[in-house]
Amino acid sequence: MQVTSPFDSSKSCELVEQVPTGEIVRLYNDYFQTDVERFFKGNDRISIYKCPVSQLEFFFPTGLDGDSRFYEELSKGAWYYQTERWENKQSLSFIKSGDRVLEIGSGSGFFGKYLADKVPGVNYLGLELNEKAVKDGVDSGVQLIAEDSRTHSVKHPGLYDVVCSFQVFEHVSNIKALYEDAIQLLRPGGHLLVAVPNNDMAFLRRNVMYSKVLNMPPHHVNLFTPKSLVNIGHLMGLKVEKTLKEPLMQLNRDTYLYNKVNRFFFDFSLFTRAFWKLKLHFILRPITSLFKNFINGHTVMVVYKKPQ
Repeated sequence: MQVTSPFDSSKSCELVEQVPTGEIVRLYNDYFQTDVERFFKGNDRISIYKCPVSQLEFFFPTGLDGDSRFYEELSKGAWYYQTERWENKQSLSFIKSGDRVLEIGSGSGFFGKYLADKVPGVNYLGLELNEKAVKDGVDSGVQLIAEDSRTHSVKHPGLYDVVCSFQVFEHVSNIKALYEDAIQLLRPGGHLLVAVPNNDMAFLRRNVMYSKVLNMPPHHVNLFTPKSLVNIGHLMGLKVEKTLKEPLMQLNRDTYLYNKVNRFFFDFSLFTRAFWKLKLHFILRPITSLFKNFINGHTVMVVYKKPQ
C-alpha cells in the first residue's frame, strides 16, 4: 500500500517501523487500566511512516485518534493534566495586554487562568471538545466553548492576535487541517504557538519503559521533532520565529534515567530492572537535577508568525 504525505499527496512516505497492537493493548490495560482494543480491530500491527517533505513521522492507518471515552479514562489519573507547564511561561513573551488569544484544546482552561493572572487585559477564549472540561472551566470563571477549530475558523477568520495549542497537535491525525484552521483564525502578523513532545529525545522516541505506550495510538498519532515543526511551518507559509526546548523536568527525570541506564547496560533489560529494583537510580537523581538545564526535556515549542 502506498502511503502519501499529509502535506503533499503526490509524495510517497517511507516505512520506518511496525508496532504490534497486542503489546499496546496489554500495556494500556496493565498500567493505565484502559481498554484500547477497539481502536485496532482487524490490525495486528500498525506502522510508523515518515513524510518526505516535512520529516514528520506518523502512525498509519490514520484515524487512530483517541475518543472521549479514552481521554476520560486516562484523565482519572492525577498525573494526566498538568496545571503548570513550561510552555505556559514561555508563551508570555508573545502575548500582551489587549491581545485576543485563542487556545485550541484548552482542557478546563488552566492556561486561561494563568494568562489572566500574568497578563491583565488579555482577551482569552479556549476551544475544547470535552464538555465536562468546558463546564468545569466556565464554572471557575474561564471563557471556554465546546467547538472544534474548523467550525470556529469559518465563523471567525482573522480574529486573533495569538493562537496557541499545547500538547494537542500530537493527538490529531488530520494535522494539515488543524494547521489550516489555526492559520485562518490568525490576523496577518499574528503568532501561532505550538508545543508538542520532542521526539528527538531518545527517552521519548526510543523509550523502553511502560510509559512508551503513551507515545503511541490512541494517545499520540504524530511524532514531532524540532526539524519537522520548522519544515511544516515553511510548507504552510508561516515564518518560523523561534524554536524553544524545555529543560529536563522532574516529572520526566526517571524516564530519562531509566533509558540512560538501559543504554549503559547495552539494552540488557535484566540488568536495568535489577538496578531499578535496588533503587540505585536514587543516587543519580540529584546529579541529574543539578544538570537539568543542560539536558533537553519532554517538550519543544515553536513560534510561528503569519505573514502580513
